[in-house]
Amino acid sequence: MGNLLQLLLYFRSNEYVLLGDIRKAFLQIKLLTEEDKNRFCFFLKIGKTLVCFRYTTLIFGYNASPFILNFLLKHHADRYPHDECSKTIGENFYVDNLIKTGNVPENLAQLYTNVVKRLEEGYFDLRSCSSNCEELRHKIEKDGRMPQHYSQYEKVLGYNYDTKSDSLSLAKTDSDSGANTKRRILAAVAAYFHPLSLCVPVTIRGRLFISELWKARLGWDETVTSTQQKSWQSLSKDLSQLSSFTFPRKSLREGSTANLALFCDTSKEAYGFVAYGLQDDKSNLVFAKARVAPLWAKSLATLELLAVYLALKALKTILLSLKEITFREVGVPVDAQIVLSWVLSQDVKTKNGFARNRVRDIAEMRQNLSQQFGIDISFRYVPSEQNSADLLSRRVSVKTFKKHILNWVHGPTWLTRTPIEWPFASLNCLREENKEIVREPTFCGALIQAEGPVIPFEKYETLNKLLGVVTGVFKFIGSLKHSRDDPQKLAWQHLIKGMQGQAFPQVKEYLLNPSGQAPDLVSSLSLFLDEEGVIRTRGRIRKCITFEYEVIYPVLLGKSHTFTQMIIIDAHRKCKHLSIANYAYRDFGFLGQDRQ
Repeated sequence: MGNLLQLLLYFRSNEYVLLGDIRKAFLQIKLLTEEDKNRFCFFLKIGKTLVCFRYTTLIFGYNASPFILNFLLKHHADRYPHDECSKTIGENFYVDNLIKTGNVPENLAQLYTNVVKRLEEGYFDLRSCSSNCEELRHKIEKDGRMPQHYSQYEKVLGYNYDTKSDSLSLAKTDSDSGANTKRRILAAVAAYFHPLSLCVPVTIRGRLFISELWKARLGWDETVTSTQQKSWQSLSKDLSQLSSFTFPRKSLREGSTANLALFCDTSKEAYGFVAYGLQDDKSNLVFAKARVAPLWAKSLATLELLAVYLALKALKTILLSLKEITFREVGVPVDAQIVLSWVLSQDVKTKNGFARNRVRDIAEMRQNLSQQFGIDISFRYVPSEQNSADLLSRRVSVKTFKKHILNWVHGPTWLTRTPIEWPFASLNCLREENKEIVREPTFCGALIQAEGPVIPFEKYETLNKLLGVVTGVFKFIGSLKHSRDDPQKLAWQHLIKGMQGQAFPQVKEYLLNPSGQAPDLVSSLSLFLDEEGVIRTRGRIRKCITFEYEVIYPVLLGKSHTFTQMIIIDAHRKCKHLSIANYAYRDFGFLGQDRQ
């Protein structure tokens, strides 16, 4: 079954979303054996006779039902070709809820049609579908699969989602302001379900209050004091207002490189971090997490270290959830110089064994994440007054949270500059070599893409030589970044995008920023940008699910471009001077400017 947090993080990516729900999902699974049917039974007295009724299907509420449902969905998907439809059915369901995102409305609409058809072949009915894409909404409405309710919100794994404004908010919860025991207060605090921690600066107060009740050694059903009761009523009032805050759903998108900034902070009561995605000169809140400080005393420096540890521990989940987005760098801004000194030098000059172990763990996680995802993780210094994570470590009221909401949602204003102008500080606690590392201006908020290829097309006469040299360049870059990406695939994408940028500058500019009148070529060939930024065309066989993606959506080539001539000559030689049309189309999925 899909991970709830990872699906929610994935839900916050890309321009458009597709939501759905399988109607009576558990009841579509029939029980085969008599023994299984006897496990779910109940008795009714009809007249003077006691009658036993048995369920012949899987029932809602049985602890294994979600697993069985998702196992059968994966089994059903495996019966078909491993295409995007099968991948969606196997990976994008949480129990019976479908969550899928994308940047191309036509692709998402076609995927919707394929998923509905494929699920129907397994006797599953996808209903309550919705989207923030008007084109897809009209299609869903025409099919009669729109949600049968009159609320402006769609329920998405515990959150309210407004398709019109493309925004998220916490589900409205009736806070038990009259709770007067630890049991009732804990139940009221736990009722606020928010895995993304979008309002954690306020909700952390609930956990801090529970911690205070534990310190007071109150029994579960013992009445709290009058002072504690007043504190809870004030907190309850603030918690009940959280549903009025709205947050943008989209934080990042596929098809463009991005960076992450993980601001860490702590106080004597709580510690945590907030993660921002940096892409296209914008900074957006992706995820946050906070924890109550341990009841046993820890120094402030040790708690700051725990905040960094927590951030790197959660970083893997973020990267796995957004695996289709290419992240280049991750910055970890900290406002404690002593922690920067420990982490960078890996030398803790104290008898604190707990701190030494956490420094070692942070170094190991940093190395493992760099090797697994091919990213550079750097540590930075940021003053407390410019640290966005400062909010989550304090007892923030709703009034204060509302005042700082823009800073919380988008981070400091300097975070979107290129390169980032990190706040300057003397850094007296750091060694000279570590000062240079912290101040090194390598971490940029918005990445600048090169327009032309790293190697000019005209420098080499054959495709093999050009591709070999560019592949070598990407292989070298990958070794520095510990990347596992295929260097030859990256080289192909780089050369194709470079060629298209030179051969079709107006087309590419329009597809990146669709405003004004579209060039004739865009309309005549139905051109679009795929998730890698390559211009492709929607061919006549786009509804076919038998062929691979490259065949259904061929790449556009410049008719007279040097790179195109190299591809033609190379194909001509490989097919022994016969016709190259079938060879080039089959092996590369290329399409010339005039469809020849």
